[in-house]
Amino acid sequence: MLPFIQNQTPYRLNRYISRDNYWKQYVEHTNLSETDILFISLTKKGYGSLDTIKKLDTDDILKILEYESIVSDIEQLAIEDSKREN
Repeated sequence: MLPFIQNQTPYRLNRYISRDNYWKQYVEHTNLSETDILFISLTKKGYGSLDTIKKLDTDDILKILEYESIVSDIEQLAIEDSKREN
């Protein structure tokens, strides 16, 4: 976990979402730091070039991360719901 994220109050959803770190589950070793992975993932999601993202304020990055986490969790819940309906 990135140190500047640890003191943030996490958002809450109506149901439980697993917090397993899937990256560590599948990647035994990498030369990428957690910060590198964060910036590259935001680039991949379309928030700008690597240089643009590196220049963002910490507060903006935290807002983006919370938004992405919420969207990801809601998508997981929707998948679970659709499996139950079938």
